[in-house]
Amino acid sequence: MERTILITSAISKFGQEMTQVLANQGHQVYAGIPDIHHVNAPLAKKLLSTPRVSVVELDPTNNKSIERAVRLILNNTEYIDIVIHNSGTFAMGITEDFTPERVEEIFDSNVMGVHRINRAVLPHMRKRHKGQLIYISSTLARLPLPFMGIFNASKFALEGLAESYNYELNLLGINSTVIEPGLCPENFYDNFIESAHQDRAAHYGKVLRDYHLLMTELRKKVDGLTITPTINIANAINNLINLPSDQRPFRLVVDFDNQLAIEEINDLTSRFENDFLKHLGHGRLYRKAG
Repeated sequence: MERTILITSAISKFGQEMTQVLANQGHQVYAGIPDIHHVNAPLAKKLLSTPRVSVVELDPTNNKSIERAVRLILNNTEYIDIVIHNSGTFAMGITEDFTPERVEEIFDSNVMGVHRINRAVLPHMRKRHKGQLIYISSTLARLPLPFMGIFNASKFALEGLAESYNYELNLLGINSTVIEPGLCPENFYDNFIESAHQDRAAHYGKVLRDYHLLMTELRKKVDGLTITPTINIANAINNLINLPSDQRPFRLVVDFDNQLAIEEINDLTSRFENDFLKHLGHGRLYRKAG
């Protein structure tokens, strides 16, 4: 069944692959990309060469840009079935080294942009009593690592936001799913931010050495991957979309190394959430989380 899908931040390698996979499956895909008439014009042209792909100018940090993009899509198709929140800036370094301004920049992309876009599309989904929101998170939202404090925090915030949206929208016919991928090469090469001002990191001694060792090991790990994680994630999303709405999980882990561990954490927290909501007398809001 063909669906109309909006993918945010399709500028990333993962966004591009996801756009192509879903379009090749027969869906009408709108790839959201900033500055499509100048800096990203070559990418926009490349994506447009794929059948069933349209490109819309969309900057998740700008309300007017979001409103224009959503209005354009609705003028063309009258509805948006699915939004895939693909914005994600990966940050790594000594946490103290990140300036408040840089932290705001990362949260603006990873968290606030999601909320802005939801506010733009949800009135139309609620009117139809139908829709699906897919959030690209990370296993680091469940198993945080050192030197990734800002990224960890942004994905914790994203999942907290997605949880609340899930509770509030499920009874209105709108599904939510959080995708939790493991390591992806593009995190280290395409969307990577390292702490810019390392004057404080210099005082961390052996801890700073540990950071550089971890960076080296993680790069070796992603460079040695024999299977492209982004393709697996795109295929997992395609399978998710094709499930009946009442069978779609709230969390979906796509990770070769920590799959079982993350799923155990998700199952455990899911049970506690259910029990707590029942205790509060609001068990009807609960939806199985995976």
